[in-house]
Amino acid sequence: MSSGINIDEDVYNKCSEQVLRHVYKWVSYKVSDDMTSIVVDQTAPAVKMDKSSDEQKYWDKFAMFSIGGDEPRFFTYDFHYFLNDGGKREKMILLCWVPDTCKMKMKMIYSTSKDAFKKALKGISFTTEIQANDKGDLDFAEVRSRVARADKEFM
Repeated sequence: MSSGINIDEDVYNKCSEQVLRHVYKWVSYKVSDDMTSIVVDQTAPAVKMDKSSDEQKYWDKFAMFSIGGDEPRFFTYDFHYFLNDGGKREKMILLCWVPDTCKMKMKMIYSTSKDAFKKALKGISFTTEIQANDKGDLDFAEVRSRVARADKEFM
């Protein structure tokens, strides 16, 4: 099922820059005010991560301050983690923030637009997709575990 909402061209451009050039740590996307398209909402510059604790601190701040309120958003997030041998991995996460407290119409629009959103990101794959409905769904240990299960290299 499709919502009939278009995907703005800049959505693909920002996500491509994030994946290929690593210029953004995360990008948020929202349904436009006129409810006709998904557009880029905000970006955060890339951050150097030297150890797992850096990623956890950044993720916790991201989850606390960048995600919130009753407004749904899609996020693409460049998640970094480290293997036991010291190797570093970067994986893209697609986060769908649709809080339980948002209006039913918005829940329906975001749920029916998710596939079109992913298809518009031609060739960009996500290691993990997270559907978050409240802050409890954004626990760092759980997110890291889901990325690890998807990647199968991390322990």
